[in-house]
Amino acid sequence: MTTASKDIRPPELSAPDHEVAVIGAGPGGIAAGVKLKRAGVRDFVLLERADQVGGSWHENHYPGLEVDIPSLAYQYSFARNPNWSRLFASGAEVKRYHMAVARRFGLYPHIRFGTTVVSEEWDEDRHRWMLHLDTGEVTTARFVISAVGAFISPKTDPGIPGLTLYQGTIQRPSDWDDDYDLTGKRVAIIGTGASPVQITPSIADAVGSLVGPYSWTGSGWHAFVEMTADHAVRAISEARRRGATFVAIRQDVHDAYHRRVYRRGAAMRYYLAELNAHVPTYYRNSQGDGSYIRPTGFFSAQRAHRHFPFADYEFERLPA
Repeated sequence: MTTASKDIRPPELSAPDHEVAVIGAGPGGIAAGVKLKRAGVRDFVLLERADQVGGSWHENHYPGLEVDIPSLAYQYSFARNPNWSRLFASGAEVKRYHMAVARRFGLYPHIRFGTTVVSEEWDEDRHRWMLHLDTGEVTTARFVISAVGAFISPKTDPGIPGLTLYQGTIQRPSDWDDDYDLTGKRVAIIGTGASPVQITPSIADAVGSLVGPYSWTGSGWHAFVEMTADHAVRAISEARRRGATFVAIRQDVHDAYHRRVYRRGAAMRYYLAELNAHVPTYYRNSQGDGSYIRPTGFFSAQRAHRHFPFADYEFERLPA
């Protein structure tokens, strides 16, 4: 099966500000930037709300912050670091690594720091995205890659009854008050993710009493963001080769994929949405639906991202 590009005629033509806009300059945004440069795309911008690259590794600075899988597994395939100082590198070292990668591959000139995207609007007539910023400014791009990450905005209300009435100090990993003295305090840790696992042993000797979790989980985040970047850049590169100004996954292909993954996730969905419906977790959304957790294996996912058929996509172009 082949997919033909088709022409449509807009009321007027005007070039967007950038060919590609990447939202975020954390691990995902850095991966996307490097992949774009390697694909020969030069007109791209990374829009980052913070004042430095690194994402959560820049914004988080809580006690015990470190990577929760071996450092050698927490890095890009195109930027191996043989000089990690520890098996589980500290947060500061991981941040420096991401800064070094961005500098090595010449991404800093492409980054706009202090830039928050509040909404994205597709301009159908001109085949471009309008990115509305918190300053009121609008930046346009032909293609957009979202690399905002999974942990950018902490949940202020985790749904715990009575929490709003609590009069004590609440610390969050993304907004930790380093000047607050925990010595002798009664502390409760809420959550069983990577942050609580690191915070708990780091403060245990100083606090008066402590109630908290301990667990471990691991997966290669950089491998994931590289895969998604490969997929996006491959689709954008094919659009450029065809001279297309619009590319989108076909609806029937999209629906078939989700039906297949939904069937595969029946057991996990039952575990998250039924057996543990009472437990607050980011593995379940606000509608109570469980997320797609590892819907496929690593090697099959890697191959699919790099070799998906272009017939799965629709390509259109505006006339010059």
